[in-house]
Amino acid sequence: MSFTRIRQRRRMLDITQEELAEKAGISRTTLWKLENGRTVRVSTETLFSIANILDCDVDDLISEKSLT
Repeated sequence: MSFTRIRQRRRMLDITQEELAEKAGISRTTLWKLENGRTVRVSTETLFSIANILDCDVDDLISEKSLT
């Protein structure tokens, strides 16, 4: 599973990695690993938190459809 859409959505909203990581309660390194496909381990709670912060559904972050 790829989480590169987290980066796409974060950039669309002009949020830095540091801001998103802090709000989600994870390290910037963990967020970087998620955005760059270096890890697939993420708790459901963290994934829902990130989606909430990015004002989207979890499905939007893992879907193959285009982000809007």
